[in-house]
Amino acid sequence: MEGSGIPCLSFLVGMFLLSEITAAIVLVENDKQALLHFVNKLPHFHPFNWDANSAICKNWTAITCSEDGFRVITLRLPGAGFNGPIPDNTLSPLTALQILSLRSNGINDTFPMDF
Repeated sequence: MEGSGIPCLSFLVGMFLLSEITAAIVLVENDKQALLHFVNKLPHFHPFNWDANSAICKNWTAITCSEDGFRVITLRLPGAGFNGPIPDNTLSPLTALQILSLRSNGINDTFPMDF
Protein backbone atom coordinates (compact mmCIF):
# COMPACT_ATOMS: atom_id res chain seq x y z
CA MET A 1 0.00 0.00 0.00
CA GLU A 2 2.73 2.42 -0.90
CA GLY A 3 1.56 5.99 -1.45
CA SER A 4 -1.84 5.41 0.12
CA GLY A 5 -1.31 8.39 2.43
CA ILE A 6 -1.05 10.94 -0.40
CA PRO A 7 -4.71 10.90 -1.50
CA CYS A 8 -5.74 11.20 2.16
CA LEU A 9 -3.40 14.14 2.65
CA SER A 10 -4.71 15.80 -0.52
CA PHE A 11 -8.25 15.37 0.75
CA LEU A 12 -7.35 16.93 4.11
CA VAL A 13 -5.58 19.86 2.47
CA GLY A 14 -8.58 20.37 0.18
CA MET A 15 -10.98 20.32 3.13
CA PHE A 16 -8.79 22.80 5.01
CA LEU A 17 -8.69 25.18 2.04
CA LEU A 18 -12.44 24.88 1.57
CA SER A 19 -13.06 25.72 5.23
CA GLU A 20 -10.70 28.72 4.99
CA ILE A 21 -12.47 30.04 1.89
CA THR A 22 -15.86 29.53 3.51
CA ALA A 23 -14.73 31.42 6.62
CA ALA A 24 -13.40 34.28 4.48
CA ILE A 25 -16.68 34.52 2.55
CA VAL A 26 -18.57 34.71 5.83
CA LEU A 27 -16.29 37.53 7.02
CA VAL A 28 -16.77 39.67 3.91
CA GLU A 29 -20.52 38.99 4.01
CA ASN A 30 -20.61 40.14 7.65
CA ASP A 31 -18.79 43.33 6.67
CA LYS A 32 -21.25 43.88 3.82
CA GLN A 33 -24.26 43.47 6.11
CA ALA A 34 -22.74 45.83 8.69
CA LEU A 35 -22.18 48.53 6.07
CA LEU A 36 -25.68 48.13 4.64
CA HIS A 37 -27.07 48.40 8.16
CA PHE A 38 -24.98 51.54 8.77
CA VAL A 39 -26.05 53.31 5.59
CA ASN A 40 -29.72 52.31 6.01
CA LYS A 41 -29.91 53.43 9.66
CA LEU A 42 -28.07 56.75 9.40
CA PRO A 43 -29.92 59.40 7.37
CA HIS A 44 -27.91 60.77 4.44
CA PHE A 45 -28.41 62.89 1.33
CA HIS A 46 -26.14 61.27 -1.24
CA PRO A 47 -26.88 57.94 -2.91
CA PHE A 48 -24.45 55.03 -2.68
CA ASN A 49 -23.75 52.31 -5.22
CA TRP A 50 -23.86 49.76 -2.43
CA ASP A 51 -25.95 46.90 -3.76
CA ALA A 52 -26.45 43.86 -1.55
CA ASN A 53 -26.07 41.66 -4.63
CA SER A 54 -22.73 43.07 -5.77
CA ALA A 55 -19.20 42.29 -4.68
CA ILE A 56 -18.32 44.70 -1.88
CA CYS A 57 -14.57 44.68 -2.52
CA LYS A 58 -14.89 45.19 -6.27
CA ASN A 59 -17.95 47.36 -6.83
CA TRP A 60 -18.62 49.53 -3.79
CA THR A 61 -17.28 53.07 -3.64
CA ALA A 62 -15.61 54.40 -0.48
CA ILE A 63 -14.46 50.90 0.50
CA THR A 64 -10.97 49.42 0.49
CA CYS A 65 -10.55 45.76 1.26
CA SER A 66 -7.62 43.72 2.47
CA GLU A 67 -5.28 42.28 -0.17
CA ASP A 68 -7.06 38.94 -0.03
CA GLY A 69 -10.39 40.71 -0.66
CA PHE A 70 -12.11 39.28 2.38
CA ARG A 71 -12.20 42.17 4.88
CA VAL A 72 -13.06 45.86 4.76
CA ILE A 73 -10.06 47.81 6.04
CA THR A 74 -10.93 51.36 4.94
CA LEU A 75 -14.21 53.28 4.89
CA ARG A 76 -14.01 56.83 3.56
CA LEU A 77 -17.28 58.74 3.48
CA PRO A 78 -16.39 62.44 3.81
CA GLY A 79 -19.19 64.83 2.88
CA ALA A 80 -21.69 62.02 2.32
CA GLY A 81 -24.50 64.03 3.91
CA PHE A 82 -24.89 61.88 7.00
CA ASN A 83 -26.94 63.44 9.78
CA GLY A 84 -27.49 62.31 13.34
CA PRO A 85 -25.77 59.88 15.68
CA ILE A 86 -24.06 56.73 14.46
CA PRO A 87 -26.41 53.85 15.27
CA ASP A 88 -25.27 51.09 17.60
CA ASN A 89 -24.04 47.82 16.10
CA THR A 90 -23.37 49.27 12.65
CA LEU A 91 -19.62 49.89 12.59
CA SER A 92 -18.50 47.54 15.35
CA PRO A 93 -18.77 44.40 13.18
CA LEU A 94 -16.05 45.84 10.93
CA THR A 95 -13.34 44.24 13.05
CA ALA A 96 -10.58 44.64 10.43
CA LEU A 97 -11.32 48.35 9.88
CA GLN A 98 -8.13 50.42 10.08
CA ILE A 99 -9.22 53.76 8.59
CA LEU A 100 -12.56 55.48 9.04
CA SER A 101 -13.22 58.92 7.57
CA LEU A 102 -16.59 60.55 8.24
CA ARG A 103 -15.44 64.18 8.18
CA SER A 104 -17.63 66.94 6.77
CA ASN A 105 -20.87 65.21 7.74
CA GLY A 106 -23.58 66.21 10.18
CA ILE A 107 -22.82 63.36 12.55
CA ASN A 108 -23.49 64.30 16.13
CA ASP A 109 -23.41 62.71 19.55
CA THR A 110 -20.64 60.36 20.64
CA PHE A 111 -19.48 57.19 18.93
CA PRO A 112 -21.49 54.14 20.01
CA MET A 113 -20.05 52.30 22.99
CA ASP A 114 -19.71 49.13 20.91
CA PHE A 115 -17.31 50.76 18.43
